Amino acid sequence: MSIPQTVQKAPMTLAACVLSETWKSEIQKVIPKELVIDAFLRVTRTIASERKFADCDQRSFLGALLKCARAGLAPDGIHAHLIPFGKEVTAIFDWKGVVDLAARNGIEVI
Repeated sequence: MSIPQTVQKAPMTLAACVLSETWKSEIQKVIPKELVIDAFLRVTRTIASERKFADCDQRSFLGALLKCARAGLAPDGIHAHLIPFGKEVTAIFDWKGVVDLAARNGIEVI
């Protein structure tokens, strides 16, 4: 009688994670109507494949993406940026994104 070996799955890559249906359903829960989910997902797929995020913590990366999604800003390098600080990823809203948010809420910025 042989001893069963446990099979360990390799951790999901960041690119595979943002392609998953689970991730898409999480984004759909928080994304406002002003942001098209397919466009947001295309941007996240591109970002996830960038070398600078390869060693980053997946939870902080996904948390930063959720922060952008909740605000209705795509992390496209125009409205919002994802910046790695060591292994942590931070979402930083650009002034253009803040102006866009203000305009959506009826605030005129001069």
